[in-house]
Amino acid sequence: MAHKTIKQSATECVNLIPLVVVSSETINLDSCDAKIDVLVKNNEKIDLKIFAKGGKLKLRSKCEEGGELKLDGVFHTVDCDQDIDVECKFEEKDCKGDIILKGVAEGSSRINCKGVLEVEKGCKGFKGFLKEDFLMLDQEAQVDLVPGLEIKNDDVVVSHCASVKRIDPEDLFYLTSRGVSEKEAKEMVVEGFLQYSPS
Repeated sequence: MAHKTIKQSATECVNLIPLVVVSSETINLDSCDAKIDVLVKNNEKIDLKIFAKGGKLKLRSKCEEGGELKLDGVFHTVDCDQDIDVECKFEEKDCKGDIILKGVAEGSSRINCKGVLEVEKGCKGFKGFLKEDFLMLDQEAQVDLVPGLEIKNDDVVVSHCASVKRIDPEDLFYLTSRGVSEKEAKEMVVEGFLQYSPS
């Protein structure tokens, strides 16, 4: 799987960096603004992993017949904003799409996340799901989720779910009572929730 790291300075975050994905990749956006177009060709599979720590992400995907898209988006913001706009369109038969967006808002962060699965009339036999799962680590943090399904035929197996929760004080108490500092305890909770190391 190819790996890309995209960085830009704060003064450059004016226009979205355009990226085109046609194969499985891991993309580390750091805190960049990016527009990602994904094309899944006939009977191929793309496994796309995106990591971001802020900025704007606009992702659009299209699957040809028999194509399969698996998208894992992991977001961790600390005292900054994150706008996530993901729209995956499936137009031809026998496509699959699994979209998982997970994130943590820390400090005074604000995350807005909109995810949409769009299944057109010609996409018979579609199977997939959309999941948005976010954690607010501090009282000042805010998360707004807008999950959506646009299903235009009845020959599909599709579902979606979304959850936003605050960190459980009992989790922090349990860790700090065993000699772990509050900062380390929060880092452990974040790592466990996102299942990756945020450093």
